[in-house]
Amino acid sequence: MGTSARVFVDYWIEQNVEAEIYSDTRHRSREYAAQCLQAAKDRGISVTEIWNECGDLATYIAGTSDRAIDQQPFSWSQFYRG
Repeated sequence: MGTSARVFVDYWIEQNVEAEIYSDTRHRSREYAAQCLQAAKDRGISVTEIWNECGDLATYIAGTSDRAIDQQPFSWSQFYRG
């Protein structure tokens, strides 16, 4: 198999999904999942492999984005532009 499905998915998310506070990443997770599945298919990684390692991909992407947001340092300047 080569690269594990989870390694591919995590790399794809890192390169293609911007985690921002109050972003619509959670709402767009199905769209991102479809894009990621197509990229995986192009590299010979099956939907079954992804499902076995990540579960529901849209939920996995949304959760990854939420964790990234939680790890960002908080700053009030995010809310005030002056």
